[in-house]
Amino acid sequence: MACVKKRRGKWVVDYRIAGVRKVPSFDTRAEAEAFKRTLLLRPIDQITNYQEFKQVSVPEAVGRYLGQVTPTKALRTEDNVRKRASPQGNIHKWTSS
Repeated sequence: MACVKKRRGKWVVDYRIAGVRKVPSFDTRAEAEAFKRTLLLRPIDQITNYQEFKQVSVPEAVGRYLGQVTPTKALRTEDNVRKRASPQGNIHKWTSS
């Protein structure tokens, strides 16, 4: 919820979007109240640039991780991840469907 306050001679609208605090300032209280009204009228999805994401299964996510992220890691780390992904490791049970 946004609130209008007077701070250091300016009127500010104090609000949070997706956990990030925003504090724009205005010269008059009327301008601050008008901005607050526009905040309340906009859907939150429009403010945060929300986009729906494709649902991914665990095997797909692990496979993508092993294919895209693991090769960028240091060689020793990559070997450890591949060992865990082997049939004897824990990750294999998630990737085999």
